Amino acid sequence: MNIGIYHSVVICLVTLFSFSSCNVVSRNVITVVVYIILFLLLIGFLWYSWRKRKRIKAENSSIVKFNNDILRILEKIDTKDEKIKALKYALDKVEKNEEYNKNRAWKLSLIITVYLHMTMIYAEQGNDKMVIRTCNNILELNPKHAISYYNRGYTYRKLGKRDKAISDLEKYLAIDGKDRSKMKSNALTILNELKQNK
Repeated sequence: MNIGIYHSVVICLVTLFSFSSCNVVSRNVITVVVYIILFLLLIGFLWYSWRKRKRIKAENSSIVKFNNDILRILEKIDTKDEKIKALKYALDKVEKNEEYNKNRAWKLSLIITVYLHMTMIYAEQGNDKMVIRTCNNILELNPKHAISYYNRGYTYRKLGKRDKAISDLEKYLAIDGKDRSKMKSNALTILNELKQNK
């Protein structure tokens, strides 16, 4: 909320209490004025919350649109190497665009979206080293990005790095407790298999 609003409220309250000590204004009038001020503050807070929710909804829909645009572009590209080049180009554009610096969380969501597409393509290529590196990049930006722990753990399992795979899959399960990514049963199966094959 605006600092000017708080400043005005404080001035009004100080003025009212100074009048009340002079018995110029009755306490009932002061009480009514205080309730009016509190009501106006509540309206201001509700308006602020509504605007913030509206902005977040717009940002989320723009992330979905961004993701769909990437998918459309990737469908038109033939080779996986060209797809990676296109994604690196998109990543560079997002990182350098000053418009995206206005909201860091939104910018990070766009960057993570690009990295997730890169992870899928690297996995399709069988480039396990780049899958792990890309998951590391995502986890540096968002240490609670559950699907990146799953992807990295799955890749560690392929590489025979059992302890790292177990650690990542357990982190995935701890973060994605509600199974939003729909990979919980697969993660549990892999985790049990890894723990049995000591």
